[in-house]
Amino acid sequence: MRSVLNNTKNLFFIVLMLSLALGFIFVKQGSAKGSSREVIKKEKNLEDINKRLREGTKSLEGLSDKETSILSELSVINKRLNAVRADVKRLKGELKSTEGDIKQARARLAELTAEREELSERLKKRLRAIYMIKSGGAVRVLFSSVSTE
Repeated sequence: MRSVLNNTKNLFFIVLMLSLALGFIFVKQGSAKGSSREVIKKEKNLEDINKRLREGTKSLEGLSDKETSILSELSVINKRLNAVRADVKRLKGELKSTEGDIKQARARLAELTAEREELSERLKKRLRAIYMIKSGGAVRVLFSSVSTE
């Protein structure tokens, strides 16, 4: 964008110089011929060219201001994008850590569930054994609060 802007400025400068040079040449020729009408016409033409050149320069200055504004906005957007990328990276790390915690909790839950099943089976066997020997004194000994010592 800057190279186009510089090329356009250079082009306007060249046109200005050429128009000034042509104006001087025509003024000299016009005075030699004595035709004041042509001189006035050429001067008016030169003024029109200068006017267009000034307008072009103003529009280039406006474009330069727009370019600066756009570059400023892009800089702000780039900073925001970098901040969002940093947040995403941090959140991915937290997610990975949380997934690891969940995996450990599931493993622990599986261990505890297996242990509970094992204890439940033991309890069933003990209750069955107690039921089988309930008619004897073994039940009274097992559940008595008095120590045999």
